[in-house]
Amino acid sequence: MGRVESLSINAKQAGLDHRRSLNQVPAPTDNSSIAAADAYFVSVSADRNFALGCQKYFIAGWNTWELMEAAAGAPVLYGASLPLGVTGPQLIRGLMDKAVGYGLNVMRAWAHSVSDGYALQTAPSQFNEAIFRGLDYALDQARRRGLKARPLLC
Repeated sequence: MGRVESLSINAKQAGLDHRRSLNQVPAPTDNSSIAAADAYFVSVSADRNFALGCQKYFIAGWNTWELMEAAAGAPVLYGASLPLGVTGPQLIRGLMDKAVGYGLNVMRAWAHSVSDGYALQTAPSQFNEAIFRGLDYALDQARRRGLKARPLLC
């Protein structure tokens, strides 16, 4: 079984009570995926404004560059120190909560590592599952808060 075929969604971690493979998710047969995209993805409207669905969307955001490492539980960050007694995931949740409190709605995050030992791809065709889980955790936390994420891969 290939790498893509063996990936699975741990729905229990996402707050659901079951587990299913990605290859078991049925393909949409109607325009429901387009409607879902309109609800989740920001686009550029005909009048050159950002839009979410049919409404103008005003972007107020911030950059974060060690999100993936912190969410994956790195004990030390390259450019910052974790406060005593705070885990990376706690730091991520706190950062996002503060951002929402300040009215920010878009997070641009580095989806590549800046710290040694935390690369998504460790060698050709070899991937670090823990880092992918960290990235997935961070994106899920953003979704739960209504934040839009713009992960940068390079």
